[in-house]
Amino acid sequence: MAMTVGALAQLVAGTLHGDPDRQISEAAPIDAAGPGSISFLADPKKTAQLATCRGSAVLVSGAVSSIDYPDHLSVVVVADPMGALSVIAEALCPSPSRPKAGVHPSAIVDPSAEIDPSASIGPYAIVEAGVQIAADAIIHSHVVVRQGCRIGRNCEIHPHAVLYPRTQLGDRTIIHAGTVLGRDGFGYRLKDGAHAKIPQLGAVRVGKDVEIGSNAAIDRATFGWTTIGDGTKIDNLVQIAHNCQVGRHNIFVAHVGISGSSKTGDYVVLAGKVGIADHVSIGPQVIVGAGTGVHADLPGPGNYLAGVPAMPEQLAKRVGVCLPELPELRKRIKAIERRLDLEDAPKRAAG
Repeated sequence: MAMTVGALAQLVAGTLHGDPDRQISEAAPIDAAGPGSISFLADPKKTAQLATCRGSAVLVSGAVSSIDYPDHLSVVVVADPMGALSVIAEALCPSPSRPKAGVHPSAIVDPSAEIDPSASIGPYAIVEAGVQIAADAIIHSHVVVRQGCRIGRNCEIHPHAVLYPRTQLGDRTIIHAGTVLGRDGFGYRLKDGAHAKIPQLGAVRVGKDVEIGSNAAIDRATFGWTTIGDGTKIDNLVQIAHNCQVGRHNIFVAHVGISGSSKTGDYVVLAGKVGIADHVSIGPQVIVGAGTGVHADLPGPGNYLAGVPAMPEQLAKRVGVCLPELPELRKRIKAIERRLDLEDAPKRAAG
């Protein structure tokens, strides 16, 4: 689908400078744009990229609107270039059409399931007894929704996701392909020389407007609920163990692992490969840097970095500065020790 720059400028309420009739067919990063592409630039420090940009149009903020632009670029000034580009990208490449309402003939649906007529159940999906699926929900092909689950309005569950019994999803929540919600928590105790399974009798409750990436796993509680707060976004390959309590509007990046019974406050950010030990509490508005291991409570707000264990950001930076100096520091300490030994030798001989 193609649109003129003039039409796109109107779409995002931008101010256009340059040819309004240039045809735009795609959105692209500024360093990968070509003829027919529109990009964005918001950082004044990166205006040099415009000289080599081969695209046809660029979205800029007021902070960079006064510089010179190549003749082949039409310029659209907006308050939020990245946000405007998102709107334009959706206009140029509309989302796939919504599946038809109703149950596909190949789906297996228990007669006791309550499914709103506006919901869509895709091919080979399985919906077990006692399930409730609200209006406009989409269950794609090969999804398994087990006994007693509740799925809110406008939820979307992508292929091969599995919801174990009694899992609950709030309205407008998205579950991506291959994710498993509500499997047994990893709980065992040593009994008579063997690992005996601790019964996992709870379930998972996911709030509204949550999005969970592909191949993530959120375990059911031993008792009660594992909970995910409203607005939280979880990346691919994240593991959240039994009885965890995740706050609202958290961001968990890929490979995050959270051990059992840990808690996070609201607006927590865990960067890639962060590991949280069991029974740890992380306060609101805490940001934990990539690869950090957290073994003790982190009060919020604040930033924590530097591997294992987690440290406050400023301390972590000081430690990071010192690390390259350690080999030279070790040599100096050895030299001091040798000099002290030589100075003490006459005293030891006299004694």
